Amino acid sequence: MGQKMETKMYCQTGKGAFIAVFEELKSEEWYSMEAKPLPPEKPAQKQSFFQKLGLAFSSKPTTTTYNPPKKHVKGAFFIGDMKCPFCGNKSFVKCGSCGELTCFPEGGKRFKCIPCGNEGEISGTISDMDGDVNNDRKSDSSLSRPEQRKNGPTLR
Repeated sequence: MGQKMETKMYCQTGKGAFIAVFEELKSEEWYSMEAKPLPPEKPAQKQSFFQKLGLAFSSKPTTTTYNPPKKHVKGAFFIGDMKCPFCGNKSFVKCGSCGELTCFPEGGKRFKCIPCGNEGEISGTISDMDGDVNNDRKSDSSLSRPEQRKNGPTLR
């Protein structure tokens, strides 16, 4: 209890990806607290003739990615104080096909997953997700468990 978890989330408008920060305020009760935009991913650069032959190497990475070690976390995941830094949505959905998280407008009924294109009715609740959980990253929030918050839905 009192841990923080970071996971990648996508804006449903396709404007970008961000890091969603969740805090465990009670045992197995995680609340979304903060969103940090990720820099846009750069397309891979075309390889030169010498790079294709393995005679030259690029010292610069071709893409910006966020791929920390992930831990599978079970529990209840609630809407806290977080909102999408790109469009302002305060709700999120987990794709039932690829497991990625995406923001969406509260009260929405149908959804299309940005990463994989899966679409359908939104139903159920999120009971697990993958994220970077670090015991050294303790919660510093003074927020108590908000009773009015809803558990995030899952796209089936």
